[in-house]
Amino acid sequence: MALFDGDGPTGTPVKDAQRTKTHDGTRTTLSIVWGTNRLPGRTQQATAWYRELVAKIPGTTLEDVEPR
Repeated sequence: MALFDGDGPTGTPVKDAQRTKTHDGTRTTLSIVWGTNRLPGRTQQATAWYRELVAKIPGTTLEDVEPR
């Protein structure tokens, strides 16, 4: 499984493409939490934990996006 944009692959659950890595000029990111149905509730727990960590970064805003 991988994510793609108009220029090709941009990331996988294991490794991101070099061209899409963050840098000092990065102002917007998209975070995806990969999960499984085999561990009920684990994806929600991981997402809540991640949101807590990100919320501690000064100047950060969080926006939920519903999957399509």
